[in-house]
Amino acid sequence: MHPASTMHRWRARAGSALAVLLVAIGTQSPAFARKDTRNESNEPPPQVQRELARPHAGVSLDKIITATEKRYGASVVKVEDTVLQGRRAYVLRLHFKDGRIVHIKVDAETGREL
Repeated sequence: MHPASTMHRWRARAGSALAVLLVAIGTQSPAFARKDTRNESNEPPPQVQRELARPHAGVSLDKIITATEKRYGASVVKVEDTVLQGRRAYVLRLHFKDGRIVHIKVDAETGREL
């Protein structure tokens, strides 16, 4: 048997063993563990829920969509109701004819772009 081929096999086995060891250490060690900060229920925080539940007396969503589509020459394909900087807002997803997708944030009370 040629000494170079024996050395090559030894290095391959040592490299594989090292990789397995590092993976095992990484999954067991609390120093490498990341805390899961996701909200399991996918619900917004309570203060956001209160703001979203509050009656809305601003510009109608239909008017905001119509004005945005006219201004940008694009179609609104999705709207999300949210709270930004303590104010109720809409995030509109616009789809342009050339395929671009842009997100626009609009204040729900005033209809102004944020």
